[in-house]
This record gives sequence, C-alpha cells and structure tokens, in this order.
Amino acid sequence: MKPNWFMILLSLGMSALAGYGLYSMNADNDNVWLITIMGGITIYSSLVGVSGFRFEREGHSVNIRLMSSLFLIAFIVDNLVFSIVGLYVAPYIVLTGLLLFVYAGVAYKMINTKV
Repeated sequence: MKPNWFMILLSLGMSALAGYGLYSMNADNDNVWLITIMGGITIYSSLVGVSGFRFEREGHSVNIRLMSSLFLIAFIVDNLVFSIVGLYVAPYIVLTGLLLFVYAGVAYKMINTKV
C-alpha cells in the first residue's frame, strides 16, 4: 500500500468544501458544527479510499475504490437527507457512525486479505 500524498491533500480540500456546503445548508440549526465536522470526516475517509492509495495487487485497488465510491455516495446521501429533512442528532450520529465503522471494517478486511 503506497500513499498518493497529492490526492490525499486534494481529498482533504474537497471534503472541507463539502463540509462548508453542509454548514451553509444548516446555518440556522443549533447543531450546525456536528453535521459540518461529521460530514467532512465521512466524505474525507471515503475520498481517500477512492484515490489516496495505490495497492500492490490490482484486484485490491479495484475493490477498495469501488467500495469507497459506494460508501461516498451513501455518505453524501446521508448528509443531504439529514440536512434537507432536518437534523435529529441521535439518529444522525448513530446512522453516520455505523456507516463509517462498517466502511472502515470492510476496508480493513479487504486490505488484509491474502489472495
């Protein structure tokens, strides 16, 4: 596994912009910082999985990128739904946290699989 530092920094910038977008959508909400920070972290983690690393085996790269892309879409939909419908703190934290932990666990297992 070899990091691509330029793409990691680019992912950080893109997730910061996405976090700002979530902030501007929820500016009148009392918990605006919660969705801003959680949205930035979740989008950053999946963007790094999409483009931030190069793996020795091509099969690992394809699988990790595909899974990260699917979770990126899930995180974006999750954050947009809670931004548009209204932020309920407990369900947002539980759903987003579960998605993030499932993503991290599956990615860990995929990376450490010996084929």
